[in-house]
Amino acid sequence: MKPTRFITVLFVLVILVSTNSIAGLINLPRTGQTTCYDVSGNVIDCTSTGQNGEIQAGVAWPEPKFTSNSDITVTDYLTSLIWGLNGNIMPFRGSNWDIDAILNDGKVIWSHELYYLAKLNAEDYLGHNDLYLPNINELERLVNTDMLHQAGWFHTQGFSNVHVEDYWSSTTYDSNNIETKNKLNGNLKADDQYASHLVYTIQIESRSKIADTQKQFNFILRSLNKENLNLLRIEKVGKYYTLRLGKFENYETAKKFLQEIKPRLSEAIILKAYIKNERIIRSYE
Repeated sequence: MKPTRFITVLFVLVILVSTNSIAGLINLPRTGQTTCYDVSGNVIDCTSTGQNGEIQAGVAWPEPKFTSNSDITVTDYLTSLIWGLNGNIMPFRGSNWDIDAILNDGKVIWSHELYYLAKLNAEDYLGHNDLYLPNINELERLVNTDMLHQAGWFHTQGFSNVHVEDYWSSTTYDSNNIETKNKLNGNLKADDQYASHLVYTIQIESRSKIADTQKQFNFILRSLNKENLNLLRIEKVGKYYTLRLGKFENYETAKKFLQEIKPRLSEAIILKAYIKNERIIRSYE
């Protein structure tokens, strides 16, 4: 059967997908899990456990499950979906598109992912203009739950640049949340699509060693007045320890504040980024 629609998954990434229209009985596929565990998480014999690894209910996986195509896509013969083989296409196709947090790493907030998807459709990416973000069920059918290291497994199946990061789906949990595939390991979580909305902040420096950033943090504590220390923080962003200050809803307010502190922090710049509590490892109280 010839695929008729494409889907895109961005993590940042853009995984493309294509589906056939299938009516009638729905046969759920197996999860791929063949291993069983005891209550302590140790691998055990599956016999008489009643676990998924023993029962393996569902449609058996084809062999091979994936096949690489000539147009930089991968076909999943289990689901008839076609995915783009590059698990992080954004930095490769649009180096100036991703301005969230770390520039051009491909990790973007949900709304930016949808904007980028619209851009691909407008460009007829891979000859298609009907790309769409896969729902959570389509993402679930992609993974092999028997594999601990999903990214490594995907790379053996013809994919490239797959990350052990969260990949957005189009499925909404409620009005403020989007379900994601957590690290492509079969677990779901809900992310607040607004909690990481972009704000203006002052970035002072970004270093690979936390000791250097801590030293600068302490220097700022001694150099600035208390009223200027609002939301002074060290964030772990990728491999770097980034020192940032303040949170501003518009550029003009951020610019006025930067002018006040510039004499003491000459390399400080205004940055539009999002703030996530789990990345903050130190902040001014």
